[in-house]
Amino acid sequence: MKATQAMKAACCLLLACFAFCRPTWAQTTDAQVIFSAPIEEPASGWCKLLLLKNGHTFFLRFTPHDGILVNIYDTAHTLQRTDTIGSIGWDAHSMADAEIDGLYEINGQVVLFLQQQLKYKPTLFRLVLDGNDGHLLREDKLGELASIQQHQAAALNNEASHDCFVEKDPRSGYYAVALFNGTELAHDSTDAGHVEVIHFAPDHHEIHRVQYYLPDSSYEYFNYLNMQVQGGEAVYLASMAFNTHTNKHHEDSRLLIARLGATDTVFTFQPADQQHGAGNAWGMLQCMPGQPLRLLVTAQPADINRKKNTSLMPVYFLSFDARTLQPVAQEQLPMAAASDYAKAHLQYQDKYTGMLQAWLPLADGSSLLLQESIRQFIQGGATFKKTITGLGDAGITHLDANGKEEGAVVLNKIQSAAGTYQPFYQYRRNKSEWSFRNRNTMAGVNGYLSYAMVQNKKGNYFLYNQLVSTTPGDYSVATRPLRTISEAGLVCYHYVDGQLLQLKLFPPPPTLLEAPTFYACMLDAAAEDAVKNCYATVMIAHNDTVRKAYLAWIVF
Repeated sequence: MKATQAMKAACCLLLACFAFCRPTWAQTTDAQVIFSAPIEEPASGWCKLLLLKNGHTFFLRFTPHDGILVNIYDTAHTLQRTDTIGSIGWDAHSMADAEIDGLYEINGQVVLFLQQQLKYKPTLFRLVLDGNDGHLLREDKLGELASIQQHQAAALNNEASHDCFVEKDPRSGYYAVALFNGTELAHDSTDAGHVEVIHFAPDHHEIHRVQYYLPDSSYEYFNYLNMQVQGGEAVYLASMAFNTHTNKHHEDSRLLIARLGATDTVFTFQPADQQHGAGNAWGMLQCMPGQPLRLLVTAQPADINRKKNTSLMPVYFLSFDARTLQPVAQEQLPMAAASDYAKAHLQYQDKYTGMLQAWLPLADGSSLLLQESIRQFIQGGATFKKTITGLGDAGITHLDANGKEEGAVVLNKIQSAAGTYQPFYQYRRNKSEWSFRNRNTMAGVNGYLSYAMVQNKKGNYFLYNQLVSTTPGDYSVATRPLRTISEAGLVCYHYVDGQLLQLKLFPPPPTLLEAPTFYACMLDAAAEDAVKNCYATVMIAHNDTVRKAYLAWIVF
C-alpha cells in the first residue's frame, strides 16, 4: 500500500514537472493558451516577440553586453534555431546607451531600427534579418545627429527634438525615417538641413530624401509629434514649430501638418489653429485610405508637483484633406462619455480624466481612444528623490469618423510604477520602442504594467495584470496597487458593443491541495497577429513554490 501511494505521489510529481518542461495547451471555452518549454526569465536588457507571416515566432533578447540573441519558434511553437547578432557599426557592449526605434516584418524579413550614441552622436542603424533562420543579411547606417553636447535645451530654452524617428505603414512595407537635429542654429546658418525625412520602399531602397523646413523661415525649430506613411504615395508629419528668444527675440509656437507626396521635392505645410508649449505637446496621426488625415493633440503641464494629477490634459481633434491639407475640422473633445460611464458604474463623484495612451483606427473609419488615469508622486527628502506614477483606471472611448464620442467604458485597476509616463506610451511600446530593464528607475522597468488592447478579426480584447488574491481565478477589485511581477496575474476582457466581458484564460488547479498558479504577462514583449487572432507574449507562471518563464500564444 505504501509502495502504491509512493508510486502515485511520484507520478503526480513527474506529471507536474512534465507540465513545466514541454509545450502545454490550456484549453478553455474562451481562448486557447499555448505555452513553450520554459525559458530563462528576462531580467536585464529587453526582449520582444514578432509573429511572421510564414508562421515563425521570433523571440529577440537584447543583452547588456552580448549582442542580440535570436530564438526562432516554428508553427508547432517549438524552438528550432538560435543565433546571435553582433555589431558592425554599433557597439554591442554598450546596449544600455542604445534604444530601439522600431521592429517590423517587412518583405518577409525582420527589420530592426537601432539608435545608439556613438561619441555623443545619436546614430541610427537598420538591421535586416532573414525571416527563416534569423541570420543578419545587412546592416546600414541611416544617419547621425550632432553631438548631444551641442543641444543646450535648458540654457537656450530650446525644446527642439534631437532624435531619430521611424514609422511604418501598417498596411504595406513602406516606411520613413525622420532625423531631427535639435541643436542651436548659428547666426549665419539656415534651418534647411536641420531636419531630414527619408522615404523607403519595402526592398529598402530610398524613394526620396527631403529636408523638412519652412521656406520663409518663420519658424526655425521643430518638436516632433508623429509621422505616418501611406504606402509609396505620401509621408505625413506633425510637429510643433517654434522660435526661441535667441533666434527671433521672441518666443512663439505653431502646430504644423506637413505632406510629402511621391513626386514632391519639398514638403507642403498647413498650420493649425492650436498652439501649445513646444515641449509640452504630444500628438498622433491617422491616415486611412479614402479618409481625411486626422490628428489628436494633447498638452501636459510642464510642472509636476507632489501628488500632481497629470491626466488633466485637454484633447484636440483635427482633420485635414489628405491631399491638399485644407482643414476640415478643429475642435476640443469634451471627453464626457468616459466620465458618464464612471459616474454611473464606478461611483465617481468627479469626472474621469485619463492620459492618452493610444489611438486605434477601426475599419469603418471610427476609432478607439485609450486613456489611463495617471497620478505622479515625488517621494524622498532633500538628498534623494524619486518619482512614482500611479497607473489607475483605464478608459476606452469610441469616436466616430468625425471625432464625436459614441460611448465609453472605464475599467477599474490600480498599479504603481517607478519613474514617469508620457502620453502615448502604449503606442510607442506597441511599435517596439526601447524599454531597457535595470538601466534606471524609469518606466522601462515596468513592462508588465499599464494595459494592452488587442485587435483582431474576432473583436477587441483588453488585457492587464492585476494584483492576485489567494483564491484561484479571483481577480476582484484590488485593495492596494500592483507593484511587482511576483504578485501579478493576467486579466482578459472581450470588448463587445461597448461592454467588457471577462474571459477565463487559465483553468483553476485540479485539486484544492494544489497551490494556485498565476500568470503574469510581460506586455512590453508582446506581439499580435490580427489575421490569426493570436497574441504572443512572455508569461511568468508563479505560485508559492514555483516561478518559471514561458513564451505564450493566446489564440482567441
